[in-house]
Amino acid sequence: MVPAMLLTDLSKIIIPLLTDDLRRPPWKGSSNPLAGHCYVASEVAFYILPGGWRPTFIRHEGSPHWLLRHDNGEILDLTAPQFKTPVPHHLGIGKGFLTKTPSKRAKSVLCKIPAHFCTVYNRFWIGIESKPPSGL
Repeated sequence: MVPAMLLTDLSKIIIPLLTDDLRRPPWKGSSNPLAGHCYVASEVAFYILPGGWRPTFIRHEGSPHWLLRHDNGEILDLTAPQFKTPVPHHLGIGKGFLTKTPSKRAKSVLCKIPAHFCTVYNRFWIGIESKPPSGL
């Protein structure tokens, strides 16, 4: 189980980095600061957190929505507050992200995350650190 404090800290770090330039139509320019950011927020959290998290997709209130589900059933949905009604996470379908490595949008957020939130391995793998951790 991931400590609630870590998930709260993740939200405080990731959410302010989600800027309008990261959104795609039809959410670009939305007055809702979380709308259109679920994919990138989930992808960023996925690359920061230790293993066991899976990208999950659902349609809610007529829109596609992404979140993470842990192998133990725990849910991480950083952008759920964008909706008027609770997201029925139990209906989510496990899916991979659209890219095998972090997307350009995710990398633009990941490079701004303080180092202590990322493992050295993850920071090397996504191209933030120039040297691999010892043992690789």
